[in-house]
Amino acid sequence: MRTLHFRMSHISRSGGASAMAMGAYDSGETLTCARTGRTYSYDKPDIVCASIMVPKGCDHLPQATDRAALWNSAEAAEDEWATRHFARAEGQARSFMAAHPDRPLAGEVVLPDGLTAKEESTLVSRIMREQVRPFFPPGHAGLVLTQDVLTDETGERLLRWQAVPPAQHHTETARTALRFIIALPRDLTEDQQRELAEAWLEERFVRHGYVADFAIRWTVGNPHLHVRVTRRALQPDGTWADSKDRGITTEDGLRESRRSFVEAANVAMVKAGLETRCDWRSYEDAGVALRPTVHEGYWSRAMALAGQASEAQKHNAEVWAANAEAVLEDPEIIIREVARQRATFTERDLLAELWKRTQGEEVSFLAASERLLASPLVEAVGAEPDSTPRYALKEYLATERAMFEHAARLAATKGHHGVDGARLEAAMGSGGAYARLSNGTPRGTGSWAWLPPARQPMDWRARRASPQGGRSPPCSTPTTLSRCCASSWRMAARMENIRRQRPDASDPANPDWMRKASEQLAQGEVMPALLAYDRRGRVGFGDDTDAAVKLLVDRWWEKRKANPGCSTIALAYTRAHVGLLNKAMRDRRVICGELSGPAVTVGGQALDGG
Repeated sequence: MRTLHFRMSHISRSGGASAMAMGAYDSGETLTCARTGRTYSYDKPDIVCASIMVPKGCDHLPQATDRAALWNSAEAAEDEWATRHFARAEGQARSFMAAHPDRPLAGEVVLPDGLTAKEESTLVSRIMREQVRPFFPPGHAGLVLTQDVLTDETGERLLRWQAVPPAQHHTETARTALRFIIALPRDLTEDQQRELAEAWLEERFVRHGYVADFAIRWTVGNPHLHVRVTRRALQPDGTWADSKDRGITTEDGLRESRRSFVEAANVAMVKAGLETRCDWRSYEDAGVALRPTVHEGYWSRAMALAGQASEAQKHNAEVWAANAEAVLEDPEIIIREVARQRATFTERDLLAELWKRTQGEEVSFLAASERLLASPLVEAVGAEPDSTPRYALKEYLATERAMFEHAARLAATKGHHGVDGARLEAAMGSGGAYARLSNGTPRGTGSWAWLPPARQPMDWRARRASPQGGRSPPCSTPTTLSRCCASSWRMAARMENIRRQRPDASDPANPDWMRKASEQLAQGEVMPALLAYDRRGRVGFGDDTDAAVKLLVDRWWEKRKANPGCSTIALAYTRAHVGLLNKAMRDRRVICGELSGPAVTVGGQALDGG
């Protein structure tokens, strides 16, 4: 699989950066910052599109269409927050300064020459601890001590420190936005790349209340996405949230952002009919026996044009040489690298990757190509229209054959797991499921979402477990939901059954959308499928558990009455919620007279007969 460049950084005032300046640079517009009075203008002819995405309910705000209004508002929100949050500490700090007018609030110290970075850091810490902090004891009322080590015009290394009120410190160092620079798959068209960007930003940020301002830039061979995301959520009344989600900026948050983008990119490539896939993992995590290069960027290329080599270019040259040596020693590395990118490949694909990895050195290429083409790792699986043979990894083929064998055995055991055609056809047209989806809050709260149509293999198993009706299998998270769908649906019904799913007559413009969503569920791609249902108004939410249970049971009952020949299921968040659903469904059937016989005890639990 390909590995896409993905970089996240902070737009921070402490580094001299400005969200307004970055917005003008990425979008190509002329923007004026109300806070500083500066005007920023950049001519970027490679910009394909630039757009702002706001949360639901904020479309009427000026921030939704006016880039200057958006970032001026976001910048002003930081100053307003500092004024409110530090009001008490600000007064105490100023009282402290008034009571000690002779106390120095700033200073600088000349550092000795010839120190290593570690020695300099140790000395700076000692100076701050022994010479500066004693002026500001623990009761110094919130003054913030800042320090900076720099080189002056004469070449001397200086330590400059300053004691400032907390509100001033925040306004000088506030982080107003996150910035992402992401490589886009070159095989996608401009429209497909825009759809990919919008789908990922909606899922990762916008639905949580954040505003995403993005632009796609298309230079030759290098389409890439520039994104700025506000650090505070935008409210429908035009105000900004008091808190920031710190989890997004952690290492785990960055990893999740990268993973979710690559998954969205793979979904886009599946829709485009492309065979290539991307991998969000590092070479080490993916088990690739090669060293990765680092991103060189604009300045490295500019230095190369001037005849100079940057540190990134020197590092990459060493990596390329080491990788070429590894490939010459074991050419089968090339086979595994190509197999990561596509399931089947030709000799041309292998030789092209080998030529790239040996840096076009002809003698090395010829020596390695003979061993590469004679490798026992591959097996012929067919041919191109021009009779060019295609190959695949033998271990991949062995896994695929084993999956088909297991699926055949599973389908043959009708008394336990099989799904007969009549029940499958009956469940294709309608039905549904509810899943309680986490909204990312620390306590894991969330909403119940309606998901038609039902996943028939799980529904059949649920009814076998409880003939009295209403028994629902627990589904703890969206990930668990994807695993349930992937295991039971893909193994028992395979993609053949998905193709048999009826088109949705209510959406004549795209009648196969439900089938595509089913394919995504079968492949473990839950969130793109949920978004497809949500865009068509088929996702419902409850304010709390009781409301969600009532909504679920009402919808279940309506579907059941309207489609008596079809099956429906309900997927719950925890086993406790499963119990609530079971009871609510049984109660509804008792009230309506469907269950009126004597109670039956199953596994120590009394169930109403009928």
